[in-house]
Amino acid sequence: MKSVEHYLKTSLVVLAVLSLALAVFVVTTGAMNSIKSANAFFLVLSVLFFLFSILVWLFSWSLLVVKRSQTSFSSVLCWGFASVFGSLTPIQLGSDALRSIFLHERLGISLSKSFSASMIVKGLKFSVLAVASTMLLLWAIFIGWADSILFLPLVSGLLVVVLASLLFLLPLKKSVGYAISRFFAGLSERARFLKPLEAYFVKYSDYLAGVKARMILVLFSLAALSWAFEFFSLFFAFLSLDISIPLLSLLALFVLIAVLERAPFLPRGILLVETVGFAFLSFPAVSSASLSVPEIVSVLVLFDLSRLVIPALLSIVFYAFYSGVTFRKV
Repeated sequence: MKSVEHYLKTSLVVLAVLSLALAVFVVTTGAMNSIKSANAFFLVLSVLFFLFSILVWLFSWSLLVVKRSQTSFSSVLCWGFASVFGSLTPIQLGSDALRSIFLHERLGISLSKSFSASMIVKGLKFSVLAVASTMLLLWAIFIGWADSILFLPLVSGLLVVVLASLLFLLPLKKSVGYAISRFFAGLSERARFLKPLEAYFVKYSDYLAGVKARMILVLFSLAALSWAFEFFSLFFAFLSLDISIPLLSLLALFVLIAVLERAPFLPRGILLVETVGFAFLSFPAVSSASLSVPEIVSVLVLFDLSRLVIPALLSIVFYAFYSGVTFRKV
């Protein structure tokens, strides 16, 4: 597993590149005046709601970790937030890795237990998105969006979300988890890098066997709340610029962003999210709104600040402070 320093350097580089890209984006499209006119109160709410979303997710993860180990809830939660900057990696696996590293090195919790807890909570959050995406897709078909140029991305995104949910949650039935392990065992004969997944899904299935149905329901509810906070973050980003689009359009954009930011080769879907988001909002027939280029760029940039820049920077600062305090105590 890569070191904490590696993830920290990677996150700082990604933040620098992202900041430069957003600056170029703003300058070349003339969006600076629009951003300067943003309502500070609503912009702060956008940031806060995204932070609330992260904290709810971390709360559910910490709840599961503490249930299976003898450790302090506050310590687990704090190390969880100190790991947020690692999300600036493809599929956000860096934050999962950092949480496992911190809990193993600082609290003596095994890597497999903390990582398995992350996968359960992530799987439940994906399942909530899968349900919401399916409902949105049916709604889109009902109102005639099936001919839209962006209907295909919605369908493909839904398939990715459903597959991810199944991969994380099917091992709730131990026999299925073992079958997945055997599947990866077969694949690893030709692709050796898949070999660790064979052993992991056995451990993951065993871990899931000890999670009660009531806990799954609680975690599912918290996952839904986390998504709701993310949606309100996007809503207030629009509101800060006094831009109004129909609820269906806002929900569709939210789902697209949620799916695309988990693209397997780009950290948080950077550039892909902005490109597709720009295309989506540029089609009046899809977004049901006539927005100027500066308005579209402004809302995407402000939401990037809420979902990427500020949470990562706060996490880095918190990590520097909290790890320093921990070292002094030792």
